[in-house]
Amino acid sequence: MNIRTKYKVALATSLVAMLSFTACDDDNDLSDQSIITAKTDTQTTQFDEWLRVNYIDTYNIDFKYRYADVESDMDYYTVPAPYDESVIMAHLLKYLCLEAYDEVAGIEFTRTYFPKMIFLIGEFEYRNNGSMILGTAEGGKKILLTGLNYLSANLDNIDILNEWYFKTIHHEFTHILNQTKLPNLSSYQVLTM
Repeated sequence: MNIRTKYKVALATSLVAMLSFTACDDDNDLSDQSIITAKTDTQTTQFDEWLRVNYIDTYNIDFKYRYADVESDMDYYTVPAPYDESVIMAHLLKYLCLEAYDEVAGIEFTRTYFPKMIFLIGEFEYRNNGSMILGTAEGGKKILLTGLNYLSANLDNIDILNEWYFKTIHHEFTHILNQTKLPNLSSYQVLTM
């Protein structure tokens, strides 16, 4: 190292040392209150009351339509489900899924085995190969439904409704059922005899 470089390094070190000892006098006046506020309290709507009666009280299912990033997959860009679309989906799922399972297998079956959370997001989750995720079943407890932004636009198209939403919910419930209910071995034994 030549003398000129040593001089520059020493000067830079001295400047950093001097600046580190000069603190702002205003630091002592900082408030202990954050200026960042997270809105955690939300107004209860008529829809929230309807969900309480028809999902929570009846089936013990948390129908999450308000966006919660911790419920989404951080590997995808996700957006909240629109309120109006969420209302439509809640009614459709109650009629076409929950009440259908009640009619076929009884309400105790639905209460016992249907997942305890349904979470909605507005956009589909797109993979880098161009395919999209319509929904997921997680840990036997939660079903994620995607693509709510397109629900109203397709209410007259039963094929799209079935393909994107209702087959998906039944498919994901099958995953949940497989994760939580052991098969009845006696029926398998009868088939093999």
